[in-house]
Amino acid sequence: MTSLLFESAFVSESTETSGQSVPTPNAHTPVTSQVAEWSAQGSLASFICHASHLQKELRSDDSVFFDDNSEIKELSRAKIGSGASFVVERAEWQPGVNKLEVSLSQRFLKWGKYVAVKTVRERSTSRFQNNWNDVALELRALLHKPLRYHPNIVRLLGFKWGSPTESDSAYPKIIMEYATFGSFYNLQASNTIPLPFPVKQKLCYDISRGLAILHACGIVHGDLKHENVLIFENRYDTVECQPYTAKLADFGGAVLDIEQRDLSYLRMGTFPYQAPESSNRLSSDGLKQTDVYSFGLLVWRAFLDGRNISSELGLGPRPTDTSEKELQRLKLSNELIANAVCSVQVYASSNRVSENALALILYVLAQTVVAEPGHRSLPQAQAALRGMDLTKIDSFLQKIAKVNAERDETERNESPGTHGMTVDNLGFFLGNLGDDYDCQRNTPGFRPKLGHPDIGEFWFEPQKLKTILNWSQQQQIVHDFKEASRCVRPGTPDGLQPWKAAYYLFQCHLTGFGVTFDAEQACYWLLQSANAGDEGDVDYWAMAWFWRVSTALSVPISLTLDQLQEFIQWGLIRGHQNCIEDGRAIIGRLANQDERDKWEKMINYADWARRTLAGGIGMPHFVPRKLRRPYDLDDISILEAQIKEEIGAAYNSSLRKNSPSVAIDQSADSASSQTSPFDEIFVNHKGHGLLHFAAAQGNLEALKYMIETYLCDIDIPNKSLSESPLVCACRSGHFDCAMFLLERGAKGDSIEFGEETPLHWLSSFTPDQMPFLVKELLGAGANIEHACRTMRKDVRMINADWEDNFGIQNTPLGRAVLMRSLPAVKVLLEFGANPLAKVGHETGITVKSPIELAAVLTLPHILEAMLMYIDQTLSEKPLIFNEIGMLQAAHEKSITPYDPTALQSRLVRCGADYKLLMFQTLKMLQRRHEKLRDWRNIDTRRPVEGMALCQEVKLGNTDIVEALLELGHDPNGSPGYRPIEEAVMMNHIAIFRLLVNHGARTAVKRAVHNGKQFSLLQLLASRPRTSPDGTFIAEYLVRLGMAIEPLPDGSPSSLVLAIKNRYFDLASFLLDKGADINAIYQLGREGEWVTVLDELLLTHTEGTLEAMDYIFGRSAVNSANSVHKVDFVVNKTRNLTALHVLALCPANIINDKSQISARTIQSVLTAFHAAGDINCVHPTLGTALCIASVTGNIEMVTALLSHKADTAIPMRIDRLSESDIKSLGLFDRDDVKKKWGTGDLTPLLLALAAFELRFSELEKSTTLSTDSLLELERFASILPQLQSSGASSDAAWLSLQDRRQLLEDRIKLSTSMVQLTATDVFEPADLSVLTEEKPTNWKEGEEMNQQTATRTMLKYMRGGFD
Repeated sequence: MTSLLFESAFVSESTETSGQSVPTPNAHTPVTSQVAEWSAQGSLASFICHASHLQKELRSDDSVFFDDNSEIKELSRAKIGSGASFVVERAEWQPGVNKLEVSLSQRFLKWGKYVAVKTVRERSTSRFQNNWNDVALELRALLHKPLRYHPNIVRLLGFKWGSPTESDSAYPKIIMEYATFGSFYNLQASNTIPLPFPVKQKLCYDISRGLAILHACGIVHGDLKHENVLIFENRYDTVECQPYTAKLADFGGAVLDIEQRDLSYLRMGTFPYQAPESSNRLSSDGLKQTDVYSFGLLVWRAFLDGRNISSELGLGPRPTDTSEKELQRLKLSNELIANAVCSVQVYASSNRVSENALALILYVLAQTVVAEPGHRSLPQAQAALRGMDLTKIDSFLQKIAKVNAERDETERNESPGTHGMTVDNLGFFLGNLGDDYDCQRNTPGFRPKLGHPDIGEFWFEPQKLKTILNWSQQQQIVHDFKEASRCVRPGTPDGLQPWKAAYYLFQCHLTGFGVTFDAEQACYWLLQSANAGDEGDVDYWAMAWFWRVSTALSVPISLTLDQLQEFIQWGLIRGHQNCIEDGRAIIGRLANQDERDKWEKMINYADWARRTLAGGIGMPHFVPRKLRRPYDLDDISILEAQIKEEIGAAYNSSLRKNSPSVAIDQSADSASSQTSPFDEIFVNHKGHGLLHFAAAQGNLEALKYMIETYLCDIDIPNKSLSESPLVCACRSGHFDCAMFLLERGAKGDSIEFGEETPLHWLSSFTPDQMPFLVKELLGAGANIEHACRTMRKDVRMINADWEDNFGIQNTPLGRAVLMRSLPAVKVLLEFGANPLAKVGHETGITVKSPIELAAVLTLPHILEAMLMYIDQTLSEKPLIFNEIGMLQAAHEKSITPYDPTALQSRLVRCGADYKLLMFQTLKMLQRRHEKLRDWRNIDTRRPVEGMALCQEVKLGNTDIVEALLELGHDPNGSPGYRPIEEAVMMNHIAIFRLLVNHGARTAVKRAVHNGKQFSLLQLLASRPRTSPDGTFIAEYLVRLGMAIEPLPDGSPSSLVLAIKNRYFDLASFLLDKGADINAIYQLGREGEWVTVLDELLLTHTEGTLEAMDYIFGRSAVNSANSVHKVDFVVNKTRNLTALHVLALCPANIINDKSQISARTIQSVLTAFHAAGDINCVHPTLGTALCIASVTGNIEMVTALLSHKADTAIPMRIDRLSESDIKSLGLFDRDDVKKKWGTGDLTPLLLALAAFELRFSELEKSTTLSTDSLLELERFASILPQLQSSGASSDAAWLSLQDRRQLLEDRIKLSTSMVQLTATDVFEPADLSVLTEEKPTNWKEGEEMNQQTATRTMLKYMRGGFD
């Protein structure tokens, strides 16, 4: 979370400002210690929380998503590369069918058939933690808007959480646009014909543009080379014969936050591209110059058609100690640039390069590949590559520097708090629609400083992550949080801070994320976060909530009374009004009158500070350090002098000339046409004026003085939120100021562009003031049903509004409900507010109805008041949702942007009464619904029995489950909705006990796929991997007499399910109770009968390998016990051994990630290593080696041959059945017998026949690509192994090799580079005309769509430099 409040903001200092000062909070000493081995910056927890924050930002920006909210499915994948941190795969995609995601389909069409999926490479080495940091750095860079939409930075299309299934990683993946032509290296290496000079020039210019925008955003790439530049098809035709666009990629080695440190190191680099000073600690500018040097070497290499520049220097392609030292000497002495110039000249003379092109390249090298960093200039190199006259570059850059200075001056002179439509906002909007946008406008040197990516921020959503991450991953994150909470890492602003980690641990123990629910631990970690020492972060929430949460959870409080008083005081000052309730409750517990008086004084004082210095919302808008000058509202003479000094020569023209009343009316009438100098005075960074200041401080005398003395707009909006002085007065509860402003003609309703009306802050006043104020506001034009506007939380920035309640669009009555103000609700009802309103003051403005808000927020007293009002005023009693509908609306977040029934939300909102208020609300809704249903005699049947209970069980809401049971919900539910089954699936012991104690039956069975029935024990063994460990429920069920082995219906046993799902604690318990490890079951309704090992061998993942290791481990430990000995024959229907099953695995099952398939095969061969096992002959399929030779299973062939498999044992072709042919991956049975004969074929002959069969199919194909040869390669690589093992060769192989070479030549010819038809391929191109702006295609008289209107406005606002 962004730091919003700082200690210094509230510190009193010696200024001319009078009034009371606010004490500095004590700096509590965090419970921390230095932990050198562990890095908060590179931990899994840090990455997951940062990725969650980025995901939230993407979704709020309406971005393309591959996640649990969309149904975009990957159709096929192919690995295209890997690095230190990522595995990169090409994925084919299809749009989802979710109606809410229809727009994704249209937007994705712009990016082609494929996308690139970057998956985190998981390792268990010491480097593992740093991998997460590399990924997070890349995400931060790519999500920064100036980079995200830039035409020369690879586009991040979306973000995806991995599937929680065992076949995929659960960690986040990055979805990128797919580079059709690969890297710059691939492009130059794959073409025998050199690229024309203008194409090379343009690609290098693209790279310079990408590098310029990176540097402007404070980012150093750190590893610039051909391999990290991706080549795409050019989307623009402004320059002829330019088929490609280059984009920078791979930011895993980037250096961010360079302005946060005086000196930094580069994180990585590649020989020989590093600058000579790259190993030193460097300043931010120094770091950028290393990129410029690498860029120069890249240009040199590109000009030489991708030749290795270290070889050009005579150093060899790979680094050695000698070559590295020699290269460093060449760089420092500038001999390298001399060599570069010579090689360029030699290349130019032998390749007909024009003098202009040669001069361009030499100019670029002179601006980049020089030893002295201060002599390098990216703008000059960029200008040359743009095609500019080399003699005019200096004057052009001077002109651009002047434009930059004028732009900076304009921005400095803007009013504080100003925001609105900008050129960049328009460009980013178009970028979000799929266009490109360049903040620097294809202009070298323009806007060299842009906003930098935000410091790494974090967001932890335990409820969501609980459904994604498995239990061991959750436990790892909890461990990382604990380490981070003890870790002090000064100078690393992007690491997970200790106080934030402690707060996340509070959430973990509250929600059961990675740990079981533990109230004491939750409160302990909340206290650790509160003791952070005033970090202006979640520690503010922790301080404000600690007493309330501890009391609600019945956890003893370890604070002294003075410490507790400080927590309550600062919580109230910072806008947490629950602290008033908590403070009063504490006073009620105090026996000593002096202590009671002390607390009462503290509460009054803290509330005063909140309503004045903190602007009524707990934000330091008006504290001395935030004021632009110390305006003194208490001394009119001083204030007058300050105003006079601020206005200067225009002071006299700002004074009222006539009587006060007439002058006020006149100023109000003229406000829209002419702004008074007085109104241009701003007191703080939010753009509040002096009238706002006085109204917010409740200083009636100063307010009267200024309105009666100066020409001013009484409704003037502030710059940030368009708040009028009246809104400021009402928000802070200053009744006299509000009434005075109304008396002087202030608008009672919202002003133009205002976010809310004065009525929205009615709860700030005392109950006796409320009726008078409402009457006056309505008389001044207020609309009691006026809907407030919505504004993003990060724009409004109210720290205490942790759930974003102020972002909910509602009427004043709805706001009163959100503020939990029963007096305000009653007053607004008396004046006619509609508790059922779902439409605001204008048609089309939807709001959340107040009565629904009261229900989901579990505010029964407010709910009761509104229901009574409805019953008394409306002849027809409307139905609102019942208790089940309320819970469903809360969970779906259809009323509030969060789930208000979540435990943390209710603890903070309801305190110690969180259970009681929930029960009362549910009971009230249930009884009303039943009463109205009976009264109307309507057949409104209840939802399916048990559905609501099941939902609450899944969410782990123990107290809500208990409340529903108390209200009469059946603990046994109904078929398909058995609460006890869900409790078992969640392995939730507390809820399981609760349901059993209320009479839930444990003998129930759940219908699963293929018509089988699972007992609770089987459900427990097949529960999601996200559920916690533990065998308590299993032990309870077995003690009740539940059968361990299933009925003979073909369903898998509990042991089988436990092993498959890797619940080895449960599996061991069942084995100890006599379960059979070789129990057979049926795959599918009519499937084959197999053991668990068979099914594991058909899925090659880390999870299945782990399960096999468990099986073989148990077998070894209990080798003397025949019950635990693993059967070699695993498919009983087809009599297949474990080795036969492995040999039959098709290519799409083979998993080369971390050599999973190879390790699986080795694990089986270790268990069954006897010669009789390896050479076991199947009646029709022969040996495992025969099968692997036919299926192209190279991994299996290699492993079997290493174990001395017999290559002479044949397969009987005439015995093969149709099912055998199909399982071998072949085609028609008769065709196979026709081509292969009916005799015996050895593995070598089988491999030859299989190769020829598939090769013939390829020869017939009309659509070929390099991918077509991948499968063929598997078969081709088997033959040499069989031949080297003593099997006889065949002349047919030589013939097949010749045919294969012809096919490869045919594919290369069909996929050769785009033919270029440039009129002059040797002269530089003019690239100044490059633009990402697209024509609007709009004609006068036509209606503009959103995209056309934005493009037109952008073109108009951009203007030009001339």
